[in-house]
Amino acid sequence: MVGEDQTEILELQSRLAQSENLREQMVKEQIKISQHIRNLETQIRDQRQELNELDQRLIEARASLVDKSNAVDEALDSREQKMELPKVRTTSKGNIIFMMRYGKLYLVTDVTNPIGAGTYSAHVSEKTSFGVTRIKPLPNAGWELSRPVDVAEFEKLVAGSPTSSTFFSCAVWPDSFEQFGTLKETLLRLGYEYQLLPVDDVDDLPIGRGSGGSVQ
Repeated sequence: MVGEDQTEILELQSRLAQSENLREQMVKEQIKISQHIRNLETQIRDQRQELNELDQRLIEARASLVDKSNAVDEALDSREQKMELPKVRTTSKGNIIFMMRYGKLYLVTDVTNPIGAGTYSAHVSEKTSFGVTRIKPLPNAGWELSRPVDVAEFEKLVAGSPTSSTFFSCAVWPDSFEQFGTLKETLLRLGYEYQLLPVDDVDDLPIGRGSGGSVQ
């Protein structure tokens, strides 16, 4: 075709160049896809290995939990104790009310004002609704029986109440049963009878008048 019109040849050469460029782009894209697939395969292998390690750790954790649970059961069995509850008897004495919560002792009956016979506002707050008075301890008040100065203040405050006509009622929350032992020892040392009133973990306590009481 020498000397003839070169238009068709030039068009074919242009289409060939475009095809070569497209082929190169497709090769590059294939290389990228292959690399992405290899990366995914690597991630899958790593995740499988991590899952296998987690499975192993889960098996070990379950075994450890069983061992610790058995150890706790053995410890509880070894610390199980039996005790004889004190005898309960009726009394005609008048009572002074206390409450124990947060590991502290709160005075409810205001012994500083026997005539008023109200609540001791330095330790507790009260709210009356429908004829029922409910009390709760003040957060920053109360006596800590582990502190000698607080024990001395408690003894001084109740010293004016004769043992012959007074006993102590104490409502005790579950978080303060351990501290009640100290109060019991103090009351017995001072010659007072006591009445233990275990309560559930409620926010406040209803109080009212009664016709009689029982002591331990």
